[in-house]
Amino acid sequence: MKKLFISFCLMTSLKCYSQTRIYCKPEISKCVSNLKTLKKWVLEDYSDSLITAKTYDEYKSVLTSTILGLEMIIENKNQCDTTNNYIDFKYDTK
Repeated sequence: MKKLFISFCLMTSLKCYSQTRIYCKPEISKCVSNLKTLKKWVLEDYSDSLITAKTYDEYKSVLTSTILGLEMIIENKNQCDTTNNYIDFKYDTK
């Protein structure tokens, strides 16, 4: 159901936001840009009462963690050092 909802939102949003640039290149930085655009659209849908607070929180959580994870790949600053069999999370959110 959520996949159908996301697809519908994307199709609807693309019509409403015709000025938004959506990248279709296999570049992680472009994917991050697309996810940030989607995150903005989800917030706007929540603000317009098109989705519930619970749905908004779930989408926001997934989008935020995915964006941060991809940014860690782009800018390898040893945020997750697993050489000693533990994870030392050092991500700078600025």
